[in-house]
Amino acid sequence: PDFTFRLLSIAKMEMKGYNILIKGGICRVYDGKDVVIEAIRGDSNLYALNNDYNTSNFKEKKNHDKTISLYAKNWHERLGHINTDTIKLMHNKELVVGLDEGTSKGREGLCEPCMKGKSKRKSFPKIGKQFTTQLLELVHSDVCGP
Repeated sequence: PDFTFRLLSIAKMEMKGYNILIKGGICRVYDGKDVVIEAIRGDSNLYALNNDYNTSNFKEKKNHDKTISLYAKNWHERLGHINTDTIKLMHNKELVVGLDEGTSKGREGLCEPCMKGKSKRKSFPKIGKQFTTQLLELVHSDVCGP
């Protein structure tokens, strides 16, 4: 309650579709070509907004593709990295409370842990195998024994 500063999340701004440019001690947030926020770097290396900053200039942007894929990704992770088709089936059969239509429109193959889990390693090369053609051509012995 006693905090006198406003904090701004660059990551959240970027996720909402705004462009951020930080150059020469000035941070500008763009909505297309229009500057909606401008902040100047202070002595503490923090960017401070002007006191006359008007919140009405900053409008909520809807980017449905990013919102839907983020929502689907969250459910994918919450449900133990299950297949997207299974999430769609759960939505269609109304098996989970709170699973809305946006979840069933997620994109497949964007989850890094799932991609690593599905990847295969190359097998070791078979260079070290020696085949013998005669008796006692290859001898195995214990050189550490008594």
